[in-house]
Amino acid sequence: MFEPKSKTIDDINFKVMPLPAIEALKLKAYLLRTFSPALGQALGSLNSGGDGLNINGKEMAGALQTLFSQLSDADYIDLVKRFLKSVICEVPAAGGGNTVVDFQSEFDAKLDLVFGGKLMTLYPLMYFILEVNFPDFFAKVGGFGSRIQTTLLKKAATSDQKPSTKSEPSES
Repeated sequence: MFEPKSKTIDDINFKVMPLPAIEALKLKAYLLRTFSPALGQALGSLNSGGDGLNINGKEMAGALQTLFSQLSDADYIDLVKRFLKSVICEVPAAGGGNTVVDFQSEFDAKLDLVFGGKLMTLYPLMYFILEVNFPDFFAKVGGFGSRIQTTLLKKAATSDQKPSTKSEPSES
């Protein structure tokens, strides 16, 4: 039923307990309210053409601007708190061994303890928390996300390859 899922990210083992259904619904409502205007704009920047999925960079930039202009510092901290509410992890203790950390109390101190100097660890963890709590959503949009990722990687590879103008010397 409510089995925790574990994942190691940046040498920290995180355990995420799925939220109870009512809490997951509240979180989903908050995420939809917060992200749907920017998500709609981002999806509008995507279109399929003869050569696959195309992304309008100007429209995607506008979507990101919409998102970040709507998310205040307090809203962002609230979102992180809501995400970490169901997380337990182990970090190295000062005198050796490990310290088990949950984020139920003393949030600021525990956030510093776990993520101080490595804030980027927070983002793959938040994605994992979403996967644990909304697996049906990721199953449905997984193919779409893969198509976007493939398109972005293909465009990056194409722009990195410059045609060579020099001809190779021939061997005689």
